[in-house]
Amino acid sequence: MENNLHFFTHDRLDLVVKYRFFKGLEEGHMPADEEQMYAKHILARTRGVEPGNSRKRNIDTYVAAARDLFQSMKVAGFDKNKPIPVDQWGRLRDGAHRLACATVLGLDVELRYLNKKHPIRQWGIDWFLANGFSKQYVNSLLDDLNIITGYPNQAGIKRAPKTDKRLFV
Repeated sequence: MENNLHFFTHDRLDLVVKYRFFKGLEEGHMPADEEQMYAKHILARTRGVEPGNSRKRNIDTYVAAARDLFQSMKVAGFDKNKPIPVDQWGRLRDGAHRLACATVLGLDVELRYLNKKHPIRQWGIDWFLANGFSKQYVNSLLDDLNIITGYPNQAGIKRAPKTDKRLFV
């Protein structure tokens, strides 16, 4: 599982959003605002469509696919025949949902290292702020990042409210 955690950084706050979504599924209750924030970040990143994946053609099918992934991994574990691609810079090229889900479930992932010409875009603080997420929400992601990776902040672990009054602005 240690392998999973080093991908959780301030440059990949999208992993924290996905982690929160899967954590809600694991705990058996999904706060409405958590699913809304998950959907908001997916819409901002992909407009709800993942190229090459016929299952993810709008936000509803995207959310359904994430729920299906959780159920599948909960029952069968991580599919080692589908390793998560990582480039020579140590950045995920794909598989963020699988990585976040596996982390929630305490599963190790299989990685496949690739050589690419260019680093992949990151989804960190600046991306979230530029896409209409409030500073309060981004700070709560950073707080959760510290909790997930085992680095509590100096003031103690205090989590900002997850709500964001600027949803879908």
